[in-house]
Amino acid sequence: MADPVSSPVLYPVPREGEGALALMARPRDGEGLVADVAALVAAGITDVVCLLADDELHRLGLEDEPDVVSAHGLGWHRLPTPDFGLPDEEETATVVGVVRERLGEGASVVV
Repeated sequence: MADPVSSPVLYPVPREGEGALALMARPRDGEGLVADVAALVAAGITDVVCLLADDELHRLGLEDEPDVVSAHGLGWHRLPTPDFGLPDEEETATVVGVVRERLGEGASVVV
């Protein structure tokens, strides 16, 4: 059963300009995922950027994360990054562009 007290710890990234940027560890799986995403909504987060690779999403039981995030009205963005590796350069440029745009619109983005 999910721990109802725990919620994601957000680490704000100091920056100038519109919007807010923060980092967090991966969400919990199962019922914890729904609770963690609800906590993000309550914290004012508008967009989630997931860096987990496909195999990690599966191994960690987070295959439903895109659907849960979207069902809570948050934007879902993905940049699969292998452990100790680098993401694809073109995909990185695309996601960075989207995040910049969202921040410019005043969004609160968590990675």
